Amino acid sequence: MRRVLFIDDRPNRQIQSLPNGLDDFITIQGIKGVDVLDSERIVLLLKAINSGIIDGLINFDLLIFHRSSLSQKGIDTVRKLCKNSNISFILFSGSLSPNTYFKQPFPLLVLNSKDLYSDKLIPFLISFSNDKVKSITELLYGENWELPLLMRYRQLINKIEDENDLPISMEEALDSLIDIFGKLDLPKLNKLINEKIEKV
Repeated sequence: MRRVLFIDDRPNRQIQSLPNGLDDFITIQGIKGVDVLDSERIVLLLKAINSGIIDGLINFDLLIFHRSSLSQKGIDTVRKLCKNSNISFILFSGSLSPNTYFKQPFPLLVLNSKDLYSDKLIPFLISFSNDKVKSITELLYGENWELPLLMRYRQLINKIEDENDLPISMEEALDSLIDIFGKLDLPKLNKLINEKIEKV
């Protein structure tokens, strides 16, 4: 079983944001392997993380944090831990857009709160805790998680052909996609995308 730590520093916001409110919150609390802390424990843990202490995080496979709960030092602390221990990290906030995924140096998904608090969240948490998730992007796209990534891959390949160069952030995104799918040329990429579309 894989373990998940899910922190929204305002549990009431969490309840209000979930599609079925308190019922979903109770369901999430009951998922084996998923830790949803009470307010007092959240405050203590966040104080430690924002001071650079990671002891409370080392036994988890996935960390989910609201952006406002972490200081910059806290984010740097979590990123360092994730990189050194290959822990997946989901960072969410109502002000984050567009959603971004990086596979290296550790799986990182940065997304808007409305995309986190969707009807896909509970199935994703259950699947992740049962070690059935291949990519944390399944939280956004379900079983079709590869299709939007392949389309982004194609978009970046086309941009390279048009401009011969990419900004660093796009190069990093392309490198993450190559890590997932391998190096693909445009004809192979188009064929793979068409095959995925036919299955949808």
